Amino acid sequence: MRMPMQTKGLWARPAIPFLLLMMLSGDEPPRSYRVQVPASAVWTSTGIVIADNSKIVIEAIGAISPNGETYVDANGSRDEFWNRNYNLYREINHCAFIARIGAGGDVQFVGVSRTLEVAKGGPLILGFNDSNPVNNQGSLDVSVQLLE
Repeated sequence: MRMPMQTKGLWARPAIPFLLLMMLSGDEPPRSYRVQVPASAVWTSTGIVIADNSKIVIEAIGAISPNGETYVDANGSRDEFWNRNYNLYREINHCAFIARIGAGGDVQFVGVSRTLEVAKGGPLILGFNDSNPVNNQGSLDVSVQLLE
């Protein structure tokens, strides 16, 4: 298995090498994927395409560091200095785990776990609320379940 590139900057290479498809029981089973999302990029393309009018569950495990010293979980930091100076989206905690469906889709807070109802589908893009990710360290192990 090829390891993903640890690209620094706004976009990381697709996390496809870490994409594992696991079928669950049932007639039309939900599809589950596992993706590793590096904190050193604002957005990571997952290679997962979400259909129109579907429901997905995203869960994240792990901790990342916005400065190499302090670690936060997927809910991010409430530190006012970071929130004021380095957030892409003011209303979401700094370095919080976020998602969007398609390049022009609305940004959604995910945190450690979130169920999203998707009206308009597209590629699933995952990332962090940080305008300067080059000094971030770590990654999150993420599971994505396509329910409908």
